[in-house]
Amino acid sequence: SIRLFAMMTDDQFLSLNNISDDKKTMSMKFLSHLAIYCFMAKINYVPFVFNRMLDLTLNYGVSNESCTALAMSSFLISDSDGDSRASYRIGELALLLVEKLEANEYISQVHANVYCARSWNEMRMTTKPLHHAYKRGMEIGDIQNAMWSAQYYCINRFLCGIELPTVEKEFRYFLKQMKEYEQITIHQSTLPFLQAVLNFMGASTNPVELTGEIIAQNTYIEACFDKHLMHVIVKVHVLCGWLAYMFGEYELASSIISRRREIENSMNKKIELYGVANFYDCLT
Repeated sequence: SIRLFAMMTDDQFLSLNNISDDKKTMSMKFLSHLAIYCFMAKINYVPFVFNRMLDLTLNYGVSNESCTALAMSSFLISDSDGDSRASYRIGELALLLVEKLEANEYISQVHANVYCARSWNEMRMTTKPLHHAYKRGMEIGDIQNAMWSAQYYCINRFLCGIELPTVEKEFRYFLKQMKEYEQITIHQSTLPFLQAVLNFMGASTNPVELTGEIIAQNTYIEACFDKHLMHVIVKVHVLCGWLAYMFGEYELASSIISRRREIENSMNKKIELYGVANFYDCLT
């Protein structure tokens, strides 16, 4: 289904009828909610959910939920093992559809996923769209996706090399909002990045361990295992490997990479942080 959409012209895509079957409409809504749960807790099932949503869109017509299926599919195939051209094209279709259907309730979610997918090739250029997605989400009450957009905005700014004191301030601002709006999973998965910023700034006793003001590395990882947040654990390992290499602990960096790969074997999608993992894997 993804390849079929990627090969469509704008005219072919816009000629798809709106879905008229009420049962299929309800199925799309159910799958959309299921996808969010899977993304947080059962990430291996995510591709199957979105593939089903795209099949329904092809066979029965477009709906508001088709926007999210296209946007998140764009994100899922955006890594180094995926198809960047198909990802970019499907992202374009998601943006086109959300505008055509005036699906305002999905604008923040669509923009967050599309511009996160594009971060592989144009990271610095995605920060403004991600911040816009955050603002739109807050305006329409889509707090969850607004906070996801804020998280990726901060991470991208960090990875782009924005001055660390500025990035620290931004992380703290949005983490406070995440806590105020009880976006616990997003809040918790953002914490390691702020701790990494502080480590790079010299504000930790051991610079190669994510332990300090924000989190205690081992306790944090254990809590993530208990909640089956494997994608968060992988991100922690990517950050730890990066820190170990930057501070000259090459054997430790190699050990962290080996542990991360063992965890990744149980996942369908690698968490590469837009190439950071691959880059430091090669150096180590």
